[in-house]
Amino acid sequence: MTTPEDRRPTNSASGRIEKVVQSGTIDQVHVGDRHQVNHDRRGIAALSGVVVLLLALLAWVLASRESPPAGEEPADEEPLAAITALLPKNDCVSGWVVPEVLDGPVDRTDERPAGGVLATGGEVRVTVQGLTGDSVVLQSARVEVVARRPAMTGTFLASGCESGVAPRFFRVDLTDPAPALVPWTEGEPGADDEPLKDFPYKISDVDPEQFVITPFSPVEDVEWRLHLSWTSGDRRGDLVVDDDGRPLRTTATTAARHFCVDGTSLLRWVPEEESPRC
Repeated sequence: MTTPEDRRPTNSASGRIEKVVQSGTIDQVHVGDRHQVNHDRRGIAALSGVVVLLLALLAWVLASRESPPAGEEPADEEPLAAITALLPKNDCVSGWVVPEVLDGPVDRTDERPAGGVLATGGEVRVTVQGLTGDSVVLQSARVEVVARRPAMTGTFLASGCESGVAPRFFRVDLTDPAPALVPWTEGEPGADDEPLKDFPYKISDVDPEQFVITPFSPVEDVEWRLHLSWTSGDRRGDLVVDDDGRPLRTTATTAARHFCVDGTSLLRWVPEEESPRC
């Protein structure tokens, strides 16, 4: 009897059974669409190229914003800056008005009191300086009144008067419907005989200019800003000068209780009726 194993082909020399190879035809075997694979590869390559191009364009735009060409300032940045300081004169007349109505002595300080508003006749010092090596010409100055109201209530803390009065360069009458800076030198002999310098002024990064402005508001509490019109080459603009983002403010002292510097110690403010110095 012949078994299946007996029918396996054998090697006539060794007598071992060899591997069987199926004969016949395999009609269709598809591992994948070759044309589709090639098409997908081309699409992925094209998409990658677009992404690389967009990333390169974005990097160029960011670099252009961060690094302007040498000698050229970004169009939205001004080539100058201003620092503002508010302070009373040492004349026993100017000072601060604070919102509280004080009853007794208060320690004197050279700093601006909390909530203090510069009283009429005080100083607004504006230091303007260029930020680049290019010259900037300050063509003019304009005062903008933001608000008017009755004089501020509270307590008026007068300045001391133990030192001399420094020269003043400009004053502004805030009662005027269109207030303007007026050149002014106070306390200098012969000042009225000499023409006082007015705008324009020239500044640079190594040549700043300081303006000492004395605003007057004898009956009102006035908020205002200063606008400095400037040019530099073919550029021009308007630099706004204010009190750290808020309008400058000048008030009359008519509605406030008056205090003055104690004539004995000079270290306190006392009610006016309690000191002969007042």
